[in-house]
Amino acid sequence: MQGVGATPQAAGRRGSGGLGQGTGGARGDRRGRHPRLRARGSAGTTITLRYAEVLEHSELGTRPLRTAKATDRFILSGGDDIFEPTFTFHGFRYVEVDGWIGELTTDAITAVVVSSELQRIGEFECSDELLNQLHRNVVWGTRGNFLDVPTDCPQRDERLGWTGDIAVFAPSAAYLFDVEDFLREWLTNLAAEQRARDYNRKPAEIMTLSGIKEGDKIVEIASFGQYFTTMLSAAVGPSGHVDMFDLPYTERFSGPASREFDEKHANAVFHQESYNDVTLPQNVDSVWMVLYYHDLKPQGVDTAAFNRKILKALKPGGIFLVIDHKAEDGSGWRDAGTIHRMGVDTIKQEVLAAGFELKQESDLLANPADDRTKMVFAPGTRGTTDQAFFIFRKPN
Repeated sequence: MQGVGATPQAAGRRGSGGLGQGTGGARGDRRGRHPRLRARGSAGTTITLRYAEVLEHSELGTRPLRTAKATDRFILSGGDDIFEPTFTFHGFRYVEVDGWIGELTTDAITAVVVSSELQRIGEFECSDELLNQLHRNVVWGTRGNFLDVPTDCPQRDERLGWTGDIAVFAPSAAYLFDVEDFLREWLTNLAAEQRARDYNRKPAEIMTLSGIKEGDKIVEIASFGQYFTTMLSAAVGPSGHVDMFDLPYTERFSGPASREFDEKHANAVFHQESYNDVTLPQNVDSVWMVLYYHDLKPQGVDTAAFNRKILKALKPGGIFLVIDHKAEDGSGWRDAGTIHRMGVDTIKQEVLAAGFELKQESDLLANPADDRTKMVFAPGTRGTTDQAFFIFRKPN
């Protein structure tokens, strides 16, 4: 790992603390970094630093961070202390300092940029300074998101190696930096982790319970990543068909990969359109929605109307397979937009209200050890959530 020091541009005062803009760079700079703090004060004094990329109403804007705490606490020894938390990182433009004794000056805090060590191989410069600045932001954005894995963002409660994000950005990254070894190692580890996660995801058991067979015509809602799509396409064979439907916002992280899957599989077609306006294929054998029902309303989808569209698309006796992360009982849609969980009774009620019958409710993916309150992507929770598994049926 390598670090580059950068001193905050300004430090103001607010009560017992300060609110200052983070290190140099253009507006929009949101590098991955941690602080280096130099302080002296009474032993036991606690200095608290909180981070954010924006201000809201002249206060630290933590709303976009969702559940991320983005907080460091330093306890003074009574002597000259230098603190640098090297087992975390934050993406920020602003830092709020509370508990500081005396005048807070700009040389007291340094933002240390952290990144995997990458050799710069590509440059760009033109006569338009705004375009040059945009390019510099891309370079710093690359450094801030290439930290052991290619992350989606360095600031909020995800900071994960989403495959869709890097699928879109890899050509730009490879132009700017020598990323061959970095991406090869990550992809090797990714493949190993995916195989290990199948123990909890139980794809073979799910496919068996679905009753899928060669020649089936299938609609998959939220196909991005093509995890189940790959298996569905293989299972239905050349005489079957899989229609993949994603919302337009997924273009930025999965559009190219989904179109590439379409091009390579003669029995699969990719669609990207609003679920409120979509016309689904008719007389299909099954519709699959895995770990996505909770995203429908946060994305503005009319779930009642969409469930009726799915019912209409199915042939009599066709099935609607739904899997999702469980939230606390009775919570309904409360946690859908924050920790990506659903009150599963709400799923059942809404789908049955569209005219479906409940064919099966399975505990195949249950995990009683999950308390259903944590973000589904949180370390230690991702891949092991307590999940509901429904198979609904269209009446004959």
